[in-house]
Amino acid sequence: MKKKFLALIYAGAFFLCSSQVSAMTVFSDNFESGSLSQWTAKTGSVYHGQIVSDPVGGTNNVMNFFGMNSGGDIFTSGPGFAAGDYWLSFDYYGNTEAFNIPNNQNTGGYVGISQGFAGIHSWKYATGTASGAQDVLIDDNSWHSYTFNFTAPWAFHLMLEDFRGSGGGAGDAYFDNIILSDTNPVPEPATLVLFGVGLAGLAGIRGRKQRR
Repeated sequence: MKKKFLALIYAGAFFLCSSQVSAMTVFSDNFESGSLSQWTAKTGSVYHGQIVSDPVGGTNNVMNFFGMNSGGDIFTSGPGFAAGDYWLSFDYYGNTEAFNIPNNQNTGGYVGISQGFAGIHSWKYATGTASGAQDVLIDDNSWHSYTFNFTAPWAFHLMLEDFRGSGGGAGDAYFDNIILSDTNPVPEPATLVLFGVGLAGLAGIRGRKQRR
């Protein structure tokens, strides 16, 4: 009976594990390569994205912008991603001190999707509400990690910018650890179950770049 019970636990754990590893990452960039080779500019323009050191110190590379823009500044290159449901995770840091902007105000970090470079596009998550974006990114001089689910009605590219109509200035919006997946990322409950049966190594947990 005990062996049967253990077998059921292991089977359940493997089921959870297999359901998680089926999540497919279709794009990721943590900027440690020192290159923006996975990104491109708006048609007929140049992007203002640049790789810089982590503003809180350490050896990590992150991205911010040396110029402000609207309608998109830097876009994922390549053929784009198919229409459908996606999960997007990233780290965001909004620097408010340099421009004496109160916490949680609009310092310009915007994330969206676009059919082209730019073309038809939709702003999703931001430090403001321009163009219908959700005002969800926090500007408080510290890093925050975000995970969002969205549905793309058409083939798309991710796009980022430091919005020129914001209350801040160029260089105050930072991004890192950008991951786009076509299914749900690993949920905490499943991970906890796997730890409980001593199978944490099988969990397929995505390793986030540590800040050091």
